[in-house]
Amino acid sequence: MEIRFTKEQYENLVKIVYLGTWMINAFRTDNCIKKFDELEQYIDDYNNDNFGEELIYRLARRDLLKKYGENKITKMRWEERLEKETPFIEKYEEEFEKYGIERIEIQD
Repeated sequence: MEIRFTKEQYENLVKIVYLGTWMINAFRTDNCIKKFDELEQYIDDYNNDNFGEELIYRLARRDLLKKYGENKITKMRWEERLEKETPFIEKYEEEFEKYGIERIEIQD
């Protein structure tokens, strides 16, 4: 069986799982209900797997906007936009494959 969710529905499901697990296990010290912890962990693993990919595409879009500006990008054909965005995507894919998030810093 396959269940499909919109992004918003999925985010709401994750919140419900976290809140439900917290309500069930918040005051238990040594007898947590493992089946709920395991379900929460499964969703955490999924989010971690998608984190890197989402970050790559967001950084690539940011760099594309910086280089070309929103006006030029909105006038581009889909193929042209993809062609110009691909080098940014590849740059971040290589970076994260080699270093993970180790070299990500916020400059003051």
